[in-house]
Amino acid sequence: MLGSGGRGTIAQPAPTDGHEGILGRGRSEAVALVLQGRAVSTEVSWQEFPRRRDGLLHALDGGLWLHRFTLDDRPMAHLVSSDRERLIAWGRAVGLDARWLQYKPLRDPRTGTRVAAWHWDLWGDLLPPR
Repeated sequence: MLGSGGRGTIAQPAPTDGHEGILGRGRSEAVALVLQGRAVSTEVSWQEFPRRRDGLLHALDGGLWLHRFTLDDRPMAHLVSSDRERLIAWGRAVGLDARWLQYKPLRDPRTGTRVAAWHWDLWGDLLPPR
């Protein structure tokens, strides 16, 4: 798991694409980050969904799904996708080491089969604001 550790803070979340209506009320954002005193912009975007199933399907189709939760009263999130390279690109943009990416196959509710998927654990400065 990854903590805040000064790896990056979110400076400017902004809407980036028109996917909000495709699977419901999902939200997409790109982030500008401050890493070690320098601004970094990334075009890799993620989406949140009010229904877990919609987020899961988005991730299984190669999108980035931000899934928020709490652990021991600490707000956290998983950034999930079946597209490992997209996750690595996002992680690289915020200063994460690719060795910290976690593999977790997910069951596709459309077919019942397990699909290779990965996620980042996010909290602290890496957790995007709501």
